[in-house]
Amino acid sequence: MTEPWEEALVRDVSKATAEIYECPHCHYRFSIFQSRGIACVGCREAVFNCPNLRCPRCDFEFRLDHGKSDVGDAIFTRRLSSFIRKDMKNFGERFG
Repeated sequence: MTEPWEEALVRDVSKATAEIYECPHCHYRFSIFQSRGIACVGCREAVFNCPNLRCPRCDFEFRLDHGKSDVGDAIFTRRLSSFIRKDMKNFGERFG
């Protein structure tokens, strides 16, 4: 039996890997999880609710919301930032 927080975490990670964004500069398609985990790995704003995405291919940074105001996306971004912060605390900055 799983805890409620574990189920919420699985939903958040699933959403982060399922939603695909396209870079307006190079048109590379990627998930927010790839953006935060690869392109934003050294940026401290990645764990402090940054509203931007950074393309893992060309390093172009753009707004996550593209001009829309969605409370659900803002909450999701905060929860994802919290997840990344906890992951960095538990596992450090090593890869693999």
